[in-house]
Amino acid sequence: MANINKNAVVAVGFEEAYVGFVRRANRSTVALYDYVTCVEILMRDEDFSHKEAVMFMEERILSHETGESSPAFAFWKDEYEDKLKG
Repeated sequence: MANINKNAVVAVGFEEAYVGFVRRANRSTVALYDYVTCVEILMRDEDFSHKEAVMFMEERILSHETGESSPAFAFWKDEYEDKLKG
């Protein structure tokens, strides 16, 4: 990521969930993470329940704005129903 955007913010602890980067029109390129994998990492590493992991993602990760180079978190449409609502 540093070769693409030296100011990109990375999500420490979620390296396994890194899937690439997002190019945006007239904005910085940012790191892209798989949201479901982030939830799974929290459940495994922090011993969170599914609900606790989702709440952590929403309240501590997604709501923490770090500027123009904040990372993005993807929801893959074929996994959304199965893993986030189940």
